[in-house]
Amino acid sequence: MKVPISWLKNYININESNLDDLLHRLTLAGTEVESVEIQGNWEGVKVGQVLEISKHPNADRLNLVKVNSGDNSPIDVVCGANNLYVDQKIAFAPVGSKLFSPKSNKMETLKKSKIRGEISNGMICSSLELGLGEDHDGILDLDKEMEIGKNLEDYFSDIIIDFELTPNRPDCLGIYGIAREVSAVTKEQLKDLEIHHNSKSDKNFNNLEIEIEAKDLCKRYMGVAIDGVKIEESPKWLKSALLSIGENPINNIVDITNYVMFEIGQPLHAFDYNKIKNKKIIVRRAKENEKLITLDDESRDLKNDMLVIADSDSPIALAGIKGGKESGIQNTTSTIVLESACFEGGNNRKTANHFDLKSQATLRFEKNLKPELCDIAFNRAINLILQICGGSISSDIIDIGLKEELKVIDISLDKINSVLGFAFNEKNIDEIFKKLNFDFDKKNKDKLIWSVTSPFWRPDINIPEDLIEEISRIEGYDSIPATPISGVIPEWKPNDYLEFLDEIADLNVAAGFNEVINYSADSLENLKYFSPEIKENEYIKILNPMSTEVEFMKSSLKSGMLKTLGLNSRNLNRNINLFEIGTTFRKNKNKELPIQEKNLVVGLIGNYEKTVWSKERKIDFFDAKSFLDTFFKNLKINFEISPKNYSFFDPEKGYCINIDT
Repeated sequence: MKVPISWLKNYININESNLDDLLHRLTLAGTEVESVEIQGNWEGVKVGQVLEISKHPNADRLNLVKVNSGDNSPIDVVCGANNLYVDQKIAFAPVGSKLFSPKSNKMETLKKSKIRGEISNGMICSSLELGLGEDHDGILDLDKEMEIGKNLEDYFSDIIIDFELTPNRPDCLGIYGIAREVSAVTKEQLKDLEIHHNSKSDKNFNNLEIEIEAKDLCKRYMGVAIDGVKIEESPKWLKSALLSIGENPINNIVDITNYVMFEIGQPLHAFDYNKIKNKKIIVRRAKENEKLITLDDESRDLKNDMLVIADSDSPIALAGIKGGKESGIQNTTSTIVLESACFEGGNNRKTANHFDLKSQATLRFEKNLKPELCDIAFNRAINLILQICGGSISSDIIDIGLKEELKVIDISLDKINSVLGFAFNEKNIDEIFKKLNFDFDKKNKDKLIWSVTSPFWRPDINIPEDLIEEISRIEGYDSIPATPISGVIPEWKPNDYLEFLDEIADLNVAAGFNEVINYSADSLENLKYFSPEIKENEYIKILNPMSTEVEFMKSSLKSGMLKTLGLNSRNLNRNINLFEIGTTFRKNKNKELPIQEKNLVVGLIGNYEKTVWSKERKIDFFDAKSFLDTFFKNLKINFEISPKNYSFFDPEKGYCINIDT
């Protein structure tokens, strides 16, 4: 997550002279700083202008471009970007400039080159080459007000902090969330966002209907029509903010939705109101083989498990992933529909992967954003649209879906001090909760207890231990004194069960097998396929799964082993022998804790290589049988193998192992 200091300063005071100390404190508090970049760390790059564009005679995807760099004569450059246009202001690096090379990962001097027979006297830069972002597909489109021939560093002089965020902190995927962390580790006051706006106009009224059919994939959907907007370039401050993180400005409406996404962490989308059939938006699953032409001019064949935004006729967007071309914002658009929604993360991720359409929006939606965030981003965007684009609200503000109930967690001072081994007092804890913007009440009967309301932007705060972690990280792990372990170390005693598991592992290793540890969770589809003997109501569902692919605790180790064997066989041209000793889970009737059983799964695949005494051959049934003979003999267990049909094996190729207990 790249955060420009100039942008961060909009929400909180930053003393740049003590920046190193601040970044150190943030890292100790869990918001790890991966790198700090001085923007403008290049030499010789200028503001240029595209004068002419013609096709390269020897390459379909390359162009010959004449560039005005402020010198006396145009410069010839070969460029393959697809977003070039005449009179475009560009970042131009003439021969002799020093730029960051993503291939060598270091600064390199630019040399004159010949590309498919044509001389290139420089390079038109993307945001990646300038270290402004990750986009390498198109060149950086600069503000038209920038002066031709002027050094680019005169316009880009900022400090960019790159944070390595943990998956449980989606609130920090917005710069305002980082500002909230800065406020927590300092005494600086966090500024409020401007989210208030005027109510709808009495002059115009646009009808708008919204319906959610796929309620399991969309927790909340907000929409409003705004009439009388003027589509044009964004103001300089807005374009500069987006350029500072490597995002190309497009137009004021699109730029505002992108700005709010990076500011708050909630993706938004805008439609052309007049392109929506019957002025009705339906959030539904796609129909099998339904088609949608997206903003990148690609025709997408949809599947019936994909979530789309549709009008009364057809899809107009892939929900949370890519807008449709037909309903996109054009220069002639005068009325828009603004969307702010909460889409289910697993489905969003699956669809994005299917089309290879990973983006900043999908990165956020796959974190299962909270419905409460929709409201803040929605009103923030309306505020900016009315300020920058003009117009007025011309429909009812439609809000469908339920907000989630906030969790209240009780924690005592005794519990805090017992876990941390440090004597905090009431004032310490009050100050830390206030820094974190946690609402709380106090009960002071026999002992001091805080009832803390977990804020919607912190889905990771669920139990008292989470609050204790917050207290320790904000106080500073380095400020908690080290205390020697007290008490007597218990005498070690052998455990027959654990020693038996070790013996099983040793026998597998001695037979030439490698141990693997797969995930303890699996998809519902795999559970049904590999554990048909277990009823669906006996599966154990995870409360907060990372995706639908790991939504249930495993009732069988077979799917994980098959996946691992397949992955290894595609990358290794030899025999692969693997084993796993893992736990399976299923519900225990009338008992709170599930049934947990240790299982052994063994997998063999591939070919045995040719040796002096044998030919190359495939691993077969008899190799598995030979392993079992040796394995059970060493364990002094009698066994028999008998044919048995299993739904997950080819007919007549399954066998059952029966052992004497």
